[in-house]
Amino acid sequence: NAFKELMQKDSFEEFDYSIKKEDKEFWFNAKISPRRNVKGELSGITIVARDITERKQSEKQLRELNQTKDTFFSILAHDLKNPFSSLHSMSEMMIENYQDLEEEEKLLMLKNIHKSAEQIFNLLENLLTWSNSQRGNIKYSPGKFNISRLIHVNMNLHKLPAEKKGVVLTTDIADDLQAYGDREMINTVLRNLINNAVKFSNKGGKVEIKIHDKIELFEVIVSDQGVGIPAGKVEKLFRIDEKYKSVGTAGETGTGLGLVLCKEFVDKNGGEIWCKSDEGSGTEFHFTILKNTS
Repeated sequence: NAFKELMQKDSFEEFDYSIKKEDKEFWFNAKISPRRNVKGELSGITIVARDITERKQSEKQLRELNQTKDTFFSILAHDLKNPFSSLHSMSEMMIENYQDLEEEEKLLMLKNIHKSAEQIFNLLENLLTWSNSQRGNIKYSPGKFNISRLIHVNMNLHKLPAEKKGVVLTTDIADDLQAYGDREMINTVLRNLINNAVKFSNKGGKVEIKIHDKIELFEVIVSDQGVGIPAGKVEKLFRIDEKYKSVGTAGETGTGLGLVLCKEFVDKNGGEIWCKSDEGSGTEFHFTILKNTS
């Protein structure tokens, strides 16, 4: 078509085209100009092509980032709307009916207000951490640290909510396992994984933390006997643009950003994170961290 148009024109034609080679796509921009003799007849053409693969890839990445951003803000707005709506309606009800409410009713409503406020706080805390990470404000500061001690600290942190649900927290890891990485990032990972395990455990269940020695790596496993994750949903757990959320066994709600942060921080520490789960049969989260070899 470009050649036919050139027969009628004196100006050049410009277009982009791609070539696939060994499963890779290369993009080029071509300019085709006509050459005419003294009689004005087409005597030839000049073709100038340049590689624009990098530009096309950048444009594609920008489109994907914009799509991710739009989806993320949509999810965030939804996550904030529910607890704020609950907070607003409960507080309004208390103000309007305070004199007529029984003390037990007041206490129940205050607990629900606190639960909504806590959910908003957790969401904003995770959002701030994730935002700082994206902007490079959280520096990767690796060093030697006792991962055994860090696991026990986080187990103690979740001991009370676990006891309230009748969930047993257990581990048989050695006392002095030395890892190498950013301690605070791994602390965030452990806190989120243990919190989720308790949240989705049934009454009388068990949450177990194990470590497998992989020569150069430690593989940390946080497992529960809870509700599990439906087939096809596992791959959505670590994505910011496609979030899978469910309610805990005692009605606990999550922010949806915890596992996104886990992946972000495990990646920064050169490790991997993955999940194994069957609906109704519990869940295992695995992640790797370098061993201290010095």
